[in-house]
Formats: sequence, C-alpha cells, structure tokens
Amino acid sequence: MCRALKGSSSNILVGFLEWLKLNPPPPSHPSHPSHPSHATHAQSAPSTPSGKPKHMLSYPSLALLLERARPITKRVLVASSPLYSSLEPIELCGYEVSVLQRVPQKVRERVSQAASRAKGSAPAPAPAPGGAGKGGKGANTGPAATKAGTGAGAGARRKGVPAKPAKQGGDSSDTDLAPAPTPLRPSLPQSTSASSASRPPRFKEQAVDELLQLHIYKSILSRPAPSHPEKEKRNTLVIATGDAASSEFNEEGFVGCARAALRMGWNVEVVGWANGGVGRGWWKLLEELRAEARAERDREGSLSAGEEEPWLARKGGNPTGVEERLRVMGLEEWGWDLLE
Repeated sequence: MCRALKGSSSNILVGFLEWLKLNPPPPSHPSHPSHPSHATHAQSAPSTPSGKPKHMLSYPSLALLLERARPITKRVLVASSPLYSSLEPIELCGYEVSVLQRVPQKVRERVSQAASRAKGSAPAPAPAPGGAGKGGKGANTGPAATKAGTGAGAGARRKGVPAKPAKQGGDSSDTDLAPAPTPLRPSLPQSTSASSASRPPRFKEQAVDELLQLHIYKSILSRPAPSHPEKEKRNTLVIATGDAASSEFNEEGFVGCARAALRMGWNVEVVGWANGGVGRGWWKLLEELRAEARAERDREGSLSAGEEEPWLARKGGNPTGVEERLRVMGLEEWGWDLLE
C-alpha cells in the first residue's frame, strides 16, 4: 500500500497563526502565564523585531500527525520565499521541499492575463475613447490612435469648407470631424505620482499550488488501482492544505486532484484548519460523491456474493461508502501540540 503526503506550507502556516490569535493558551501549556516554566519559555521563544513573540509551527509534530506511523512512499512540501521559518526540520523528516520565489503583483497579473488569453477566456480590449474616427484604428490607444483618427477626419472633409473649431471637452458640432482625443486617465498631482513610484511593489506567491498538484497527479498515475479493492488495501493520498479554491493555472485546484485520486481507486485525506483553511468545496465534493455512489448502486442493483463493489463503495453499514474514501480532518484538536 502506498501513502503519498503532499503539503502546502503557506496554507497550513497561515491557518495555524490565525488559530493562535483566536485561542488563548491552556494552563497546561508553557506559554500560559500561570505555568511554572512560563518565564523560561518566554526567554527561549523567538520574537519579532518589534519584541512580540514569534509563534513557530513544529513541522516534525505536523509530520507525525499526518503520517501516524504509516508507511509512506512519497513526501512533498511546497512553500514560497521569504520563509517565515526554516524548513530544515521537515527536510530531516524525509520531505522533498520546493521553495518558489514570489513575484511582483503586476507581473503576476500579466501572467494570469496571458494564461486567460491562451484559454480564450480573456475579453477583447475596449476601444480607446476618441481613437476610432473615420478610417481610424479603434483597437489602438495613445498617440498613434489619436493621430490616425484625426488624419482620417481631415481627409474626409469637403474641399473649400473650413473646419469648425472643436468645443472644449473634445466634442465637435461637425460630424465629419473626429472627436478630440481624451486622456485615458486624469493626470495625477506630482506628489501623488512620486509617492506611487517610490512605493515598494507587493509580492505574491505564484504556482505553489500548481506544483503541488503536479506532484499529486504524478503519484496517482504512478500507482495503479488495486485489482480487488475489497481484499487489498487501497493507496492513500494525504493533502495537507484544506484549500478548495481554484488555482491560478488550474481551475479545479486540489478538489480536482482528490476527485481524480478517488476515481483511480485511492483513499483521500484532506487536512487543514477550519478557520478558513478547509474550503466548502470539499463538502460539495463529498455530496457529489454520495450522489454518484447512490446512482451507481441503483444501476448495479443489489450485489450478490462475489460481485465487485462499485468504485465508491465500502463494506459496512454506510450505504454510500464515501466517508471512508474521502476524509476531511481539522487540525484544531492538536493546535497547541503543533506549537514549537
């Protein structure tokens, strides 16, 4: 039996820090003021430049919780720089760690728009105002479009008829004249422009989820489904993220990975934080699988002895057999055990 562990450091870490904000430490934890070793713990705990305590996620504890002494054939963790803490502890646990560099926000938007255009979903650019006179190129913007539109309007006037001056604001009473160009955006005050230019760019992670999803699909395809799932143990995929949203370059996201794994005969465990980490898409997938299992049982009819169960079925009293094939687990119960 193969068990593959795939984790997104960002989603787990952010959910962990948000959980700590909402949950005060229990008296049994050293970070509680009444604990006997609170002073020693406070001195040894890392802190931020402002002096506040810096909470650290214990990656070995997380790995122990995910693996639970089961045999593992593939361990993968993907993160983005700059790192909140060192990932060396998780590497020592046998994980293949990939750290991707974050990209500026504008670069990410341009890449996303290029990907949308490649899929044919990007809307056509709107024509610039005043850029499509008679004979003008409406798709162009800026000085080139303005010049083309004005030249076409001048060539279309009748000879000997003087051109009427255009009114202020770009409107003209002569329909043969191209409208005066209007600026695409109002000019900003010099102080505002200077502050915008000096503002540091915002960096966002990119392709972190997609790289993790690629590892998932490779693991699924490299391990065939068991010939007799009722006799052989199934492979298990553990996704430590909880995020059910669509990825930037993969609309189905992790939900699509889980769906593919289930159809290939795998069991799937989704691990995350309930406070925004575990998305609603997992519960929608669970309902979808229940409906498919019921429809499959209706087609198959009652199973006789020796017949193979449907792909979503399992032995037991559950008529749909989905809950054991797809499990969604919250980390809240072990929150304080994950604090380093």
